[in-house]
Amino acid sequence: MDSLFEAGYSAYSSLILLAITVTTVYFYYDSTYSFFKKQNIPGPTPLPFFGNLIEQVVRVIPDLEIERYQKYGKVYGYFDGSHPILNISDLQVIKNILIRDFDSFVDRRNRNTNGIMRHTLLSLKGNEWRMTRNTLSPTFTSGKMKMMMQLMSGCADDLLKSLEKKAKSGEDINVKDLFGFFTMDVVAKCAFATETHVQDMGYDNPFMKQASQLFTPPKTRMAIRMLLPKLTMVLYKLTNMFKATKTQDQDSMGYLEEVVRSIIKQRSEMESNERSYKDFLQLLLDAMQGKDLEDQENLKETELHHVNGEEDQQDMRKGTLSEDSVVANAILVLVAGYETTATLLTYTSYSLAKNPEKQEILRKEIKAAYEAAGNQLLYQDISSLKYLDAVIMETLRMYPPVVRLSRQCTKDYSLEVDGKTILVKKGDEIRIPSYAIHHDNQFYPNHDQWNPERFLPENKDKLTPYTYLPFGGGPRNCIGMRFALLEAKLAISKTLLEYRFIESNQTPDKIDFKNALFLLTPGKIALKVEKL
Repeated sequence: MDSLFEAGYSAYSSLILLAITVTTVYFYYDSTYSFFKKQNIPGPTPLPFFGNLIEQVVRVIPDLEIERYQKYGKVYGYFDGSHPILNISDLQVIKNILIRDFDSFVDRRNRNTNGIMRHTLLSLKGNEWRMTRNTLSPTFTSGKMKMMMQLMSGCADDLLKSLEKKAKSGEDINVKDLFGFFTMDVVAKCAFATETHVQDMGYDNPFMKQASQLFTPPKTRMAIRMLLPKLTMVLYKLTNMFKATKTQDQDSMGYLEEVVRSIIKQRSEMESNERSYKDFLQLLLDAMQGKDLEDQENLKETELHHVNGEEDQQDMRKGTLSEDSVVANAILVLVAGYETTATLLTYTSYSLAKNPEKQEILRKEIKAAYEAAGNQLLYQDISSLKYLDAVIMETLRMYPPVVRLSRQCTKDYSLEVDGKTILVKKGDEIRIPSYAIHHDNQFYPNHDQWNPERFLPENKDKLTPYTYLPFGGGPRNCIGMRFALLEAKLAISKTLLEYRFIESNQTPDKIDFKNALFLLTPGKIALKVEKL
C-alpha cells in the first residue's frame, strides 16, 4: 500500500514539475517572442531559446535575406536567440536612421567584442566613437591617398608578375587567392611599411595565414556567441587568465597584436630624425601624440562614392588616441582592408570575364588615359575614369561586402512605415538589408544582370537615393572607402593594360557564396588570363 502511495505521489510530483516547466517555458516564450507580434510586425516564427538563428546558420544568408525581404515587406522582425532585430527597408526611414536622426542611432550592437578589438571603430560607441573617428579621418584624405598610391603601384607590379606566370602556363587562377595575396601585400606596406613577400609565399606567409583565419570562424561558433554573449565573454577571460587553449581567431589576433606592438616599440626607440615613415601606423602614432593630421582639403571628399544625394552634418571634435586604440585600429585596417578589397577584385574580374565586350570598353578608357599621361597611371585619372567607376559601383551593387547594415538605438525613437507607428526602445537593434535592396527590380531592373551603364553619369539621375549602400551611409559609413576604391581601381587598371580576363572550363556560371553570417564571401572562382 505504501509503495502504491509513493508511486502515485511520485507521478503526481512529476506532473506538477512538468506543468511548472511548461508554464515557465510558455511565459518565457510569450514575453520574449511576442515582442513584434504585439506591435503587429510580421516575421518568421522564432524557436524557444534559438529564435531564428538556426535558419541563419543553415541557410545561405543572401538567399535568406531576399526571401524575407520579398515575403515580409518594408518592415519585419526576427530574433538572434532572444535578441529582437527590427529589419527596415523603407527608404525614408533608412535616410532618417543613417543621417537625419543619426544621434538616435550612433552605435552598433556590441557582439561580445573581446580583447584589443573592443577599441576599434567598429566596436566603439557614443562620444568615444565620434572623437576616434574624427581623429582618424584625415588619414584617408586624397593627399594621403596620393602618397599611398606609390606603395600600391609597386604591389600591383608584383601582381602583374604573378599574372605573367599564369598566362604563360595557361593554368587556372583561383582569383580570390590571387587578389588576397595582392591586397595583403598592399595593406602591410601601407599600414606598417612592411615587406611581406606574400605574393611569392602565399599562405606560407604568417601575415596571410593569421589574417585569413580571422575571416573563417565556424558559423556555428558565431551563432553561439550571439546566443550566449556573457558566457563566451567569461570563457574568453578564463582562457587568457589560465593560458588555456585558445580559439583560432584568438591566436590570430594575438599574433597581429604582438606584431603591431613590436613595431610601435621599435619606432619609439628611434631618434625623431630617423623616422621617415608615411604609413597608416605612423599617422596613428602621430595622432596618439596629439599631432593634427588634417591638411587643407575638404574631408568630405572621402564620402563621394555614393548616390544618395545628401550628407550629414558631422561633429568634428577630436581626441588623442591611446596605444590600445592605435594597435586595434591598425589591425582593423590590415584585416578589413585585406578581405573586403580582395573579394571586390574577385567579383570584378569574374564579371569582366563573363562580359568581354564591357571589359574591352573599360580597357579602351584606361588605355586612353594612360597614353594621354605619357604612359603612366596618375592618381587623378584613376579617380576620375567614368566607366571604371561604373564597373566598380555595379560590382559593389551586385556583391556588397556585407549583406546588411546594423545600428543600435541609443534613445527611445518612433518611426513611421506605411502609416504605422513603431516604437523602438533604447538598446534595440535595427538592420538594413542592403543586399536585398540592391537586388530589388523596382530599383535595379534586371537586378541579376551585371550592367555598369547603370552608374554612368548620364544615368545616375535614374537611381533612387538610399538604394545603394555597399559602404553604409551617414557618419558611420566605411572610413576606408577611398583607400579600398583606389586599391581596386589601380589593380584592375594595371592588369587590363597588359592582360585579358577570360573564362576557363572551371569558371562557374553563377557564384556560390560561402555560408557566412555577415560577409558576402565567394567560394572558389577559377579564371584564366591571356597576354594582350
